[in-house]
Amino acid sequence: MKRVYQTRFGGESAPPEHQGNCAQACIASILELDLDDVIDITKYDDDIFFDKLREWLMDRGYFLMCISSHDWDGKPMRLPGYYIVGGPQVSSGVKHVEVAYNGEIIHDPISPNFISRIDPKEIWLIYPLNPVKIGDKCQGAANG
Repeated sequence: MKRVYQTRFGGESAPPEHQGNCAQACIASILELDLDDVIDITKYDDDIFFDKLREWLMDRGYFLMCISSHDWDGKPMRLPGYYIVGGPQVSSGVKHVEVAYNGEIIHDPISPNFISRIDPKEIWLIYPLNPVKIGDKCQGAANG
């Protein structure tokens, strides 16, 4: 994972060009891309941004699934690997997302050495449509 930080911090009531781009930064972090190489979903209305994001990811060989952050018994999900956790910040109520790894929040795109408390509501899973391509990258890294 590459730690990428957001560059805008406005809440949902801010104009789109000033709304926070934490989701863009989290996706860039997980995919190890630069911020500008990832779709900026704040350009889209709430009713279509998820479709636009899923389309963008599919064009790059990934699928996006959104699930509840809690299991059927109401317990927080602790999944293996990297994923995005979203929910309102406890202090402000503003929607926010962070990167988790193996069930622990490890990266808040607000700033280095900072993890804001959020009330988790959803998990965004990004996974490759063809894991062999990802495996090739890992194999090359092991040999290089």
